Amino acid sequence: EKGTPVDMATQGQPASWADEVEAEGLRGSTHGSLSWISWSFVAFLIALAFFIVAANVEDAALLPGFALGPIVVLYFGYWRHLRQEIPIDLVVKNFAFGFLPGSILVMIVESILTGLFFILCFSDQAPGWVSQLSKHAEEGQAGLMVGTSPGSGSINATSGDSDDPLKLLEASLGIKIIRTPGFYIFIFLLAYGVAGWSEETMKYCTPLRFKGCRNSPSPYVYLVCTVACALGFSSVENVGYTFSGGGQAGFSERMITAYSRAVVAIMAHSVCGGIVGMGLTRRHVLGHSISYFEILAPAVLTHGTFDFLQLILATMVMDETTREVGVVVVCTAVLLSGSIYLY
Repeated sequence: EKGTPVDMATQGQPASWADEVEAEGLRGSTHGSLSWISWSFVAFLIALAFFIVAANVEDAALLPGFALGPIVVLYFGYWRHLRQEIPIDLVVKNFAFGFLPGSILVMIVESILTGLFFILCFSDQAPGWVSQLSKHAEEGQAGLMVGTSPGSGSINATSGDSDDPLKLLEASLGIKIIRTPGFYIFIFLLAYGVAGWSEETMKYCTPLRFKGCRNSPSPYVYLVCTVACALGFSSVENVGYTFSGGGQAGFSERMITAYSRAVVAIMAHSVCGGIVGMGLTRRHVLGHSISYFEILAPAVLTHGTFDFLQLILATMVMDETTREVGVVVVCTAVLLSGSIYLY
């Protein structure tokens, strides 16, 4: 009967580790309560918050930026109308998977793909970079011997190039970067192939790993759980970007990053997660015969376009104000298009 939990072992099918964890965690829990696994994740989040504050007390002001976005989305998208249909424990588990194991898996896949695409797209410039870096190393050694600055021979951004983001990157790396076709292909692959495909695939796979999703009687379970997974991933991503400066970024910069991403990144991941969830609903609830690629394509297109336009603006537009305005405009347009498609 639809909606009745099925013991996969009795069906002769191997249970996934997520099913086993879910079955173990649900022992003693009810529809409206959390299992010990979910409580453990909540305790982990509390410990992480204490760690952030202990490292720098003023960063306590960043915590609402990390928490409010997911809370608002889940309150209006799940808690108000669907909490009686979908167990909160299942929602927390999907959020938790996106937050920690899912983000780690995505990071590994993205690192491998980025390296492969980098080698493929910059093979024409790589030999020149090696010779430039070797030259800088030799100049550094000579500078140490004569008492001059080791970095005196590196490439410096002139006043005329100070607004060119690529020139600033060249100055920091000490290499000459040319905007070849491979450069633009790399940006395209980075947006659509690395970020778009890998992150949306994680949102696709996560609900399917839980038996509670596959056997839920609620027609909204895939939509809610993919969005929950997307919010978990976006949350840990926001924390990572906020503190990516390693203490070099000032408090105001961390505030801007945390609260701007609380709006933009949360919206983007929620919309893309919702698109994936609708695809899973069409296949597993409505019975439509659609493939993995048909489910993922709209989400990858939305996610990839969102990232691609930002990367193009960041590397091509010289004026900082124009770049910022352009990012706001294109991000809004892409998110509105994705939202209209989702609706």
